[in-house]
Amino acid sequence: LVGSEMCIRDWTNGYRDRSDLRAYRVEGQLLFDLAGRGELRFAGGYDSQSRERPGTLTQEEMEENRRQATPGSEEDFASPEEHWVQMQLDVDVTQQLAFRANGWHRRRSDDSQTSDPFYVFRLDRDTQANAFDAEFELDVSVWGHRNRTILGGSFLREDIDYESAFEFFPFPPTPTSNRAHRTLWGVFLQNELNLTDDLLLVLGVRNERAHYDGRDRLSGADFRARGGEWAPKAALSWRVIEPVSLYASYARGFRFPNFDEAFGVFGTTPGLGPENSQSYEVGAKVRTECLTFNVAAYYTNVYDEIFFNPLAPNPLGFFPGINVNLDRVRHRGVEVFASVRPTRWLDVYGSYTFDDVEIARDSLTGLEGSQMPLTPRHRGNAGLRVYLPWNFEVGADAVWVGDRRLANDVLNRLDRLPGWARYDARLGWRRNLTEWLSLSIDATVYNLTGERYTEFGGVSSFSPRVGFFPSPERHYVVTTEVAVNW
Repeated sequence: LVGSEMCIRDWTNGYRDRSDLRAYRVEGQLLFDLAGRGELRFAGGYDSQSRERPGTLTQEEMEENRRQATPGSEEDFASPEEHWVQMQLDVDVTQQLAFRANGWHRRRSDDSQTSDPFYVFRLDRDTQANAFDAEFELDVSVWGHRNRTILGGSFLREDIDYESAFEFFPFPPTPTSNRAHRTLWGVFLQNELNLTDDLLLVLGVRNERAHYDGRDRLSGADFRARGGEWAPKAALSWRVIEPVSLYASYARGFRFPNFDEAFGVFGTTPGLGPENSQSYEVGAKVRTECLTFNVAAYYTNVYDEIFFNPLAPNPLGFFPGINVNLDRVRHRGVEVFASVRPTRWLDVYGSYTFDDVEIARDSLTGLEGSQMPLTPRHRGNAGLRVYLPWNFEVGADAVWVGDRRLANDVLNRLDRLPGWARYDARLGWRRNLTEWLSLSIDATVYNLTGERYTEFGGVSSFSPRVGFFPSPERHYVVTTEVAVNW
């Protein structure tokens, strides 16, 4: 029997006015050894937050005072509270057959308010979720070649109680009161066959079905939707020489609407279906004791992508904007990552991503050729980590993000959100005080150069306001962790 406990207390007064955070988290786990044949783990936790929301600022308001909250807005906040329990089982039934199972329960409540000078939106939501998934893994030889087969299934049930009030001047308040639930269940099969010692073929398929049921308690209207999707995949990996391998893969994916998309601010969204994707990827990997290198190129078409389109007709009629299925969105890009460890005490790493996302077809509002908002074409990071005597560790990081379209700028007519670079430094120390007690301290300086930049900005979904969330200048975060293992 092995147990551990963790308690986290987090608080900050925030960079901007009305941006305080008070958070508390506690979790623990028990781990049982099953006579050397596997493990049984029980875990649980509680998390609560009280967060002030400072809102957005226009360009003129940032120039006046980038630390102020939205002038003339209400006092916005978010207060989520959550508790959860989990059970995990991992056991070897025989030498070739393993069984894994995972079940969990989560309950969460959200109380929040968001506003700007034109609107106020209040939300009170309670969600319960129960899930269970299990799989068998069979590892045997087929005609002298290793073959691994995984067969499993999953189940998820979510229940939501959703009440909101939307006030948009000069129109009367629009209340929402929904009770809904969503059930997802699926089965999957995957097979990994070593065609040769250096050639691995992976084939798999997944089928998942979804049921949505909801009721608008104000109008008495019922909502019901059913759907099912198949998702095959295939991949081939070739170890060219000992440290170098190449691979190519194909996958068909899907995603069902979540609760906020299917049962949102204006009640149900009739006709909103699952999105599907066709993905192709090729890449190379290098693994040595001192070097890790990955490069991958991908091309994905997402059909019926679920997206909040600010131009789509709204059921309330007096302003546009609603979740829709875009006909086709094209994603293509390249990802590169490298990590070098020239000595035992030094790690150097870096990454770069090129990501080009374009709306290829939109029969509803004609957005063909527009770049997807908020996705930068270029981004990357670089850093190093130095391991010092007496359990000390120092590090430095640089993060770079290129310019991008503002949120909701689907017509690509507004000025782009400027790119930015940030430099951070960290000092850490960790020590095992006893066999069952350890202490760690981390001190990080973010944005060493005091750069004034903005990570997020966009056009309000419900007003003509173009707002930004200014990022903090130089700031410091100190974290202390005490871990109890018994």
